[in-house]
Amino acid sequence: MLQFEESWFCGEERDGFYIESMMKRAWAAQMEVLAQIEAICKRHGLRYFADWGTLLGAVRHQGYIPWDDDMDIALCREDYMKFVSLAREELPEGYQVLSLYTTEEWAEHFVRIVNGTAVRFDEEHLHAWHGFPYVAGVDIFPWDYLSRDPEAEELRQQMMDIVLGAIAMAKENSPDTENMLRCVEESCGVSLDRSKPAVHELLRVMDGLSQLFTAEEADRVDELAYLTARRRGPDAYKGWLKDCVKKQVWVPFETIEIAVPQNAADVLRVEYGDRYETPVQWVNWHDYPFYKKQQEACDRVMREREKGRTGK
Repeated sequence: MLQFEESWFCGEERDGFYIESMMKRAWAAQMEVLAQIEAICKRHGLRYFADWGTLLGAVRHQGYIPWDDDMDIALCREDYMKFVSLAREELPEGYQVLSLYTTEEWAEHFVRIVNGTAVRFDEEHLHAWHGFPYVAGVDIFPWDYLSRDPEAEELRQQMMDIVLGAIAMAKENSPDTENMLRCVEESCGVSLDRSKPAVHELLRVMDGLSQLFTAEEADRVDELAYLTARRRGPDAYKGWLKDCVKKQVWVPFETIEIAVPQNAADVLRVEYGDRYETPVQWVNWHDYPFYKKQQEACDRVMREREKGRTGK
């Protein structure tokens, strides 16, 4: 179990943003999950790296970005697949692996490792998770290889665009979804199982497309499912040199150390642009804090119990 000074859990202002005490406890719970992930990686010689906001926070803030509430890491595809297989066997009791390979209802292309499935206020749980009663976890992304052949990459982009369009339709329950599913099957040479959730099946196709090229066929890597959605034009498949991910560099992160790629700045420029060093608050891009819905559900239950007890 990680050790924290009690003062670390106090609410505080960083870079003009106030971090509440419960968010600090959420961060601590996430770092505990990371410690288990890291232990598996070290036992099996797998390299993980901080990614997205966690990488940006490690480089720019030596910890979490003040207005960030989650933890993201990445592994190169071969290590990623090995980790998912190992995690199901080696994570401590109570942990859950949410992925395309384990959960049909899972509708994300990345893997999430969580510390449980339910909110718990019992003393044992609160002690183990630094006073955080809600479900906490870490998101794990695959880094895949970009072909040296621009035409091959362009073809992959076109297929991924078709799949992304189908995913959008399926999420909206569009009446044209079935036509789009047939288009995906024809374009990508796959057969979709109509008995399973459409988004899950399409994400499996996206995952397969991401793995089309190997390290031997590539000089660069990137997080492909997001790459296709976020960039277009001649630099769409720039990525970063795969040499960046040959070695882990350990840097301070809150009360621990975390692994980042060598030449982490190259990764951050691709993910955030040249101005990544300038802090910009962006809490409104998702429901901050992530545990808000869990908190609200607990509050509703408590109100109903109180109403039943008092009759008011």
